[in-house]
Amino acid sequence: MADPGQEIADAIVTHLNAQDLGFGFAAASPEDPQKEINFDGMGDPHVGTKCFVIPVADSEEKIDKAGVIMSPTINVFVSRFLSGKDGVTRRVMDDFVHDIRTTIRFVQMAGYHWQGTETVTKYDPDKLRTQDRFFAVLALSYVNVE
Repeated sequence: MADPGQEIADAIVTHLNAQDLGFGFAAASPEDPQKEINFDGMGDPHVGTKCFVIPVADSEEKIDKAGVIMSPTINVFVSRFLSGKDGVTRRVMDDFVHDIRTTIRFVQMAGYHWQGTETVTKYDPDKLRTQDRFFAVLALSYVNVE
């Protein structure tokens, strides 16, 4: 049986990549998030806007003798190294994150229903101190009854 969180993450990637949100971006669900996201900013910065979609948690709750509520949580990490040369600012990126929230709202992914979105962080203070990088995290909750 496949991991529901990964199935939802893959569906979110497909959904986001099909959207026209104003400028180019690429969504992916990386095999090795630590390496791909480049949290510490070591090595070469990625080009353009990246959305990394990663399953981070699951919860299960019994609702009757045979039913279970499954609730996976998927994080969308939105990352862009800012150069100031292309007109993409933190405000533009904040609007982009808002557009992502809007396009995902109420959309069923891999048979699971969207339950809610929490903005974990809009601007990572560490990234502001150490690199000119926009870095936001959205936590998406889904629910299904099995």
